[in-house]
Amino acid sequence: EKGFQRDSFKIIEFCNAKYANEFLNADIKIGLCMPCKINVYIKDGETFISGMRPIVLSQFFPNANLGEMPNEIDVAIKNIIDSAK
Repeated sequence: EKGFQRDSFKIIEFCNAKYANEFLNADIKIGLCMPCKINVYIKDGETFISGMRPIVLSQFFPNANLGEMPNEIDVAIKNIIDSAK
């Protein structure tokens, strides 16, 4: 507790070590924005889930040759979020 008022807010961390290793081998700077967290929060009485979309990694790091990994992870994360709704 830091003394700030905030509606309910949780950061859920998860990571797939295999994909994380492949991303970091492609470009170590990808570690700055790997999609290993999602936020769950309440705003105006409504619950929201948000997170980094892995499909943007190829745009941020065009020389990393990430192949289909960002798309595969995007689908997996979307399925997790959709299951939580």
